Amino acid sequence: MGLGFLGIRQRRAWITRLGVLPECRCDGIGGLIVNNLCHTAIKIGAKEIWLEMIVGNAPAQKLFSRKGFVRKKTLVVANRSSSLQEDYGTASPTTEIESIKRDRILRLLEGRTGQPNWRIDSETYHKLLNLHGFAIERADGSQGWICFNLSNHRLDHVFFDTIQGDPAIVAKALLREIISRHPDKDVSLENIDADHPLCNEFSELGFHVAFKRVEMVKALGDARTGEHATH
Repeated sequence: MGLGFLGIRQRRAWITRLGVLPECRCDGIGGLIVNNLCHTAIKIGAKEIWLEMIVGNAPAQKLFSRKGFVRKKTLVVANRSSSLQEDYGTASPTTEIESIKRDRILRLLEGRTGQPNWRIDSETYHKLLNLHGFAIERADGSQGWICFNLSNHRLDHVFFDTIQGDPAIVAKALLREIISRHPDKDVSLENIDADHPLCNEFSELGFHVAFKRVEMVKALGDARTGEHATH
């Protein structure tokens, strides 16, 4: 009638693939599944539990809010097809480009401030076998780096960061470079913060927004899963 999966990483848990059959909805089954997953996370020792839901899913948001989850941010999923023939250019000839080896990529990822989304946290990248990356420094002094997983048909698990300069300009330069290097690959950008200035310029690089997610979190301190958390 319904199911849900629970992931655990150290003191952090997340709910994924939660669903209830249409004919069984509005019977409290979703709430029971959430309760059970929260109880399990507490028993394992998690201190907080995260989840994502598609923007516009009002019943799901009502359920999760009732169970104590607090909305954190909106995330964007955007894709670019390799079938596009447009030339989006490469980094400027005056841009210095340095390849980054796997060990350094992992150190950069682990040095990020704040709490990355669970899909792009450091442990996820440790499991990727074909991790690539490079850093750029533009003529105006702006700097940034990017990493991604290279599979047969696409680039995924893309993460980019600006060290100095305009985040939108740096991000576009980084993405132009990977598009130029891998014109036969689709590119998937997953869980980009909707507030990132690049989101206003996806079309300039041939990306289209597939959908948006709402990220929510609940602090765990005891087994009272229906209690609203403060976070």
